[in-house]
Amino acid sequence: MTNIVDVFKRSTDGSAVDKQEGNFGPFGCAMVIRGLWSRYMCTFYDKGFRAWAGMAKNDHGAAFFSLDEYRYFTRQTYEHFVQRGEDGLKEMAEFHELQAVVPKFYGEHAPTMLAHMSDAELRDVLEQAIDLTNRVIACTIFSEGLDHELVATLYREVMGSDEGFERFFEAGSRTGFPSFVALFDSLLLDHANAHKHDYDLQWLFANYWGTVPIELVNDEITNAMKDKGGKEQLSVEIDSIHATAEHNTHEREEVEKTLSPKCIDLFRFMEFASFIRDDRKQIFIMPLVVGYNVARQLFRNANIRDDDIAFALPEELLSDAWDPLTYENMLADRRRGVVVRYDEAGNQIALDPTGSEAKKFFQLVSGMSHGDLVHEIRGQIASRGMARGRAVVILNEKGFGAFRQGDVIITSMTRPEFVPILKNCAAIVTDEGGITCHAAIISRELKIPCIIGTKIATQVLHDGGLVEVDAERGIVTKLESGV
Repeated sequence: MTNIVDVFKRSTDGSAVDKQEGNFGPFGCAMVIRGLWSRYMCTFYDKGFRAWAGMAKNDHGAAFFSLDEYRYFTRQTYEHFVQRGEDGLKEMAEFHELQAVVPKFYGEHAPTMLAHMSDAELRDVLEQAIDLTNRVIACTIFSEGLDHELVATLYREVMGSDEGFERFFEAGSRTGFPSFVALFDSLLLDHANAHKHDYDLQWLFANYWGTVPIELVNDEITNAMKDKGGKEQLSVEIDSIHATAEHNTHEREEVEKTLSPKCIDLFRFMEFASFIRDDRKQIFIMPLVVGYNVARQLFRNANIRDDDIAFALPEELLSDAWDPLTYENMLADRRRGVVVRYDEAGNQIALDPTGSEAKKFFQLVSGMSHGDLVHEIRGQIASRGMARGRAVVILNEKGFGAFRQGDVIITSMTRPEFVPILKNCAAIVTDEGGITCHAAIISRELKIPCIIGTKIATQVLHDGGLVEVDAERGIVTKLESGV
């Protein structure tokens, strides 16, 4: 097997490698990745990413990339923000155009419409969906790379020292806008009150791994309403989120009065990046949903089971070369383990049933292979507080059943579907995340201790182990080992 890890490592030129883990399937990643190459990125920057890589097995996957490149684009947009202001950013002109274009495209390509299209027409829609997804990621990628380390660097450049940074960072991390959770709740309420079409909400239940078939969306809506306590509780939660946003806005205004003009630019950029990352969710997910629905329809037309769509690659479906007689078995083989390297020249894919290549990727990120030897890990403070509890490692929705009230949730990254269990946990610890990530925003709204960006929590903490989360110092201590 080609050593994809080594090829990917060479493409990063020795820079630090980071990962995003959870519901990252090859199909979803491949739909997005094109937007990180120079064709799209050079609209806003002087280069694109050189390579990404991914692994997937069963119902779980991860994406790997150069952390230095990630931060480069965030820094570039920050500098443009300081020079031109938000309204002068080319990224925002594109973003606002997409806010009009994407919902229209989504509305015109419901599954009922796709069912009447020829394979050629379906491939054309898939191409359009990929293009829109790529445009969204290219103009908003800057919102993902803003972490504690980069903010500290920018603050030091502005102020000439680290004095006062932690207070600045904590205040700047508070967001004065209602998060995506408020939109999620509002759409559930609207659906319940106005009896809208299920397709209107299908995108709410989608991610990089896929989306539920349209036939099951109503069940997802019913379960979400139940998990959130019904209409009355949804209204209470929406009001609470808006109240928190108003409180944070007031606190931010008071802090801003004490800042120098140059420091104010960074302070405002922190919230701006957080807002864009949260606000883009709808237009980012909608084209992905159309892509998945097209793939599902192509599979049905070819009499192929759609269980393993996540392991297909869009370029395979766009080609006339794929053979329905063998493709189903090929995807089943990939489900047992696969690694992929993405770059501008194309994708390189290899089976990895033993997981040996996937382990190399994780070691590349963490520099570790023996997690049981680690008793303490460190990360960034997202929401302050102290907590002790039973660790439960949850990587996707299938792990929700293992959660008990008062557990400490250990995950790669949280997503909106995590909210019902997050409300009842003692603390949150993630592998990934900067100040704009979902875990950082929701933990502050819920006032739950949270440490993000540990890189290795899911590898060294185990189900059932007793852990202490010190979100005053950014330290997670393993008190008792789990399974």
